[in-house]
Amino acid sequence: MNNFKKLLLKINCSNTRIGFYFKNEEYFKTQIGGIFTIIYFFIIILIVLYFGSDFIYRENPTLIQQDIFPIKYPNYSIDNTYFTFSIRIEDNDGKVIDKPNLIYLEFIYYHYEIRNGVWQLIEEIPMNYSLCKESAFSNSIGDFDQNVKNDDSIEKNSNISSYSNNTQNFNNNLINNKISSKNKLNLNSSFCMDFNNLEFGAFWDETYVKFIRSYAKQCMPGHINPSGQICGTQHEFEELKKNRIFLSQYFPNNFYDSDNYEFPLDITYNTHFFMLDEKILKKFSYFFKLVKSTTDYGWLFKHEKKYNEFSIDLILNDFISKESLPINQQSNLGEVYIFFNRKKQEFSRNFQKIYNLAANIGGVISLCYIVFEYIVNWFNNYLK
Repeated sequence: MNNFKKLLLKINCSNTRIGFYFKNEEYFKTQIGGIFTIIYFFIIILIVLYFGSDFIYRENPTLIQQDIFPIKYPNYSIDNTYFTFSIRIEDNDGKVIDKPNLIYLEFIYYHYEIRNGVWQLIEEIPMNYSLCKESAFSNSIGDFDQNVKNDDSIEKNSNISSYSNNTQNFNNNLINNKISSKNKLNLNSSFCMDFNNLEFGAFWDETYVKFIRSYAKQCMPGHINPSGQICGTQHEFEELKKNRIFLSQYFPNNFYDSDNYEFPLDITYNTHFFMLDEKILKKFSYFFKLVKSTTDYGWLFKHEKKYNEFSIDLILNDFISKESLPINQQSNLGEVYIFFNRKKQEFSRNFQKIYNLAANIGGVISLCYIVFEYIVNWFNNYLK
């Protein structure tokens, strides 16, 4: 029985303090303790101001960025509200060349599938195009997840295939890039194609592919262009070439500014241009990725806003001698391909909530209290 009573005493958690008093006070107090208490309260005020400023002024949010590669290619139904890609023909001075009887543009939508072990053309749709409107280069940001299909089974750190020998980036000297805006360049003189909710997606490493192929073609003497105009002479084309001929493309490129409270995800328009040549067919493929931005603005509970846009991911090129082409393709001076790849880039931004603020302040204050308690006890033991 005695052993059982001893056991109960050992495991007892409801201890009762024995009251010892010094000068009618339960705790022993010193002037040193008072000085450190004043310092402690000043530190508390500084901690609250430091952590509270981010909470009140909605600054320094946490940001997580990740690249996601779905196993299956997503398919996107594209219209001109969400995506703009424009092309124009110009000379060495940036002057637009509008002579369709000598050189003209053509845009075609292609859909291929593997059937019976071989690639077969399923759809070939000539696309309408017209001079771009000012609104085409506004920030076409929105939530268009309803247009995304086959977006399950996420796999990270995978690679996209490429058929090209040369992969270029924006800093490579072989690609002439410059930031453009509607305020600096007259983009209204460029041609925008009508996407008309066509479905795009995949690449040649899938069992299907849906993309755009655009051409800059010489209107060959003795022929008629798609508009019904009689082509000019070779001499006229040679005169046009004296100031060189370029094919310029304008496309969206995103940038993310975490300090922008309302619209952290924004876009600018880059231009890439290359010179056309009668002996070499230059092909450039533009791959676009989906960029998703999610911001939690909640003060206490979650309050998210989402913005999505398409942005350039990479550019591939391929140069082919005209002599190796079939006769019906030798009028092609330049080709531009538009693909939408599987890569997605996600930004997740979270502003501080009140319970995060309380946790941060409480944790630091508790640490300071432990330190000051140790210092005061040391002084009291030293001075007694």
